[in-house]
Formats: sequence, structure tokens, C-alpha cells
Amino acid sequence: MANGQQKSEENYQKFLTWMSNKTDNDYKQMVYRGQLSRKEIATECHIGKSALTQNPQIKAELTLLEDELRAALIRLNPEWSVENAASTPLEQNLSIKDFSGKRLIITLPGAGGFCNKEFDQVKDNMEKFNAAGAEEVIVIVGTDILSNAGRGIPNLFQDPDLEFAKANNLHLDGVRSRYLNRSVIAVDADGNEVAREDADLLGCRTIDALVGVAQKAFG
Repeated sequence: MANGQQKSEENYQKFLTWMSNKTDNDYKQMVYRGQLSRKEIATECHIGKSALTQNPQIKAELTLLEDELRAALIRLNPEWSVENAASTPLEQNLSIKDFSGKRLIITLPGAGGFCNKEFDQVKDNMEKFNAAGAEEVIVIVGTDILSNAGRGIPNLFQDPDLEFAKANNLHLDGVRSRYLNRSVIAVDADGNEVAREDADLLGCRTIDALVGVAQKAFG
């Protein structure tokens, strides 16, 4: 009978083999509440579900995998505007993978009046998010963003291929398929989702509602 260390290594090798045989599309089918379904992973790997959190090697690989799946984003330059477009690049070389600590991720459909109002609420109330325990506030939008790209938000990302949306169950169908649904997702320093609140697509959330998710997660 294998001892604990041997069993741990066997489970890790099973997980690596499982991961090597998966495609991005496979992973998309396994998303549940913003992360890969632990139950499905354990079943397909033929390991106990507890190994995904208690085996440090598996936990580290799974965290890295989910970060990579969420990372297909473009950071938009807060200094960009239509007026200075010729001299100021629209995109910047910072990945969502470069962030750590306690993060609050706010998703918006894209362009439009309600989105603009929420953009400005986030930009004007950063101190409230910080006071609630969020070390970074990240805003992610869909593909219809050009008119909003220069709104002065430091961490504004576009999800052009909607990979983040699909990985986090924020993808919309039909004529709205270029947009993200509205959500606030709190992520702890270990990269785990610790709170989430989805909202109606049409409408504008109050600053108290947005900050409230950070308070619930980090307060």
C-alpha cells in the first residue's frame, strides 16, 4: 500500500496527465461559478476531490491553469482618448496575471450610458474600495469599448475573444454576444474566488453595491 507521500505524487501525476489531454474548449465546458468544476476534475482524474485543495502541487498547478484561462485580456491605456489617439497607444503591456493580492473584478457589457456611469463611479471612489479591503480594482469589458477606453481607470481590460467571459459564465448569446454580463467578483490573495454578485444586464449598480462585495469578501 502506498504511503501518503507516494499517494500524493500519484495524484499529482494523474492531474498532470489529465491536464495535458485537455483543450481550451474542454475547459470552457467545465466552468462552474467562475472556476473549473472541482467535482468534474476529481472524477476525470480518478482522485478524491480533497486532493485538489490539500495537495500543494495540484493546488498550485490548478491555480496557474485558471489564471491562464482568465488571462486572455487586453489592458487599455487610461490616458487614451479620441483626441490624442494619434500620439497615445490604445493598449498597454500589462496582463491580469501580473496582479496579486485581494482583487475586486468588476465586469461591464461594454459601451453605453449605464456602463459610462459605472466607469465614473469606480474611478471616483477608489478610496472606498481600498477601505473595504480591495487592494486592486480591475474592470473588464466586452468588445464594444473604443468610446470608453480613455476614461481614466488604471486597470481597465478588454476581453476581445470573450475568453474571460466564457471562463466565468459571463458570456451572452445572440446580438449581445460581444458583451459581458454584469458581475462583481472578489478574489483573495491566493487567487480563489471568495465572493461574487451578478446583476441585471440593463441597469446601473450603485457604488454601495459594488463596494459591498469587497466588504463581504475582505471586511
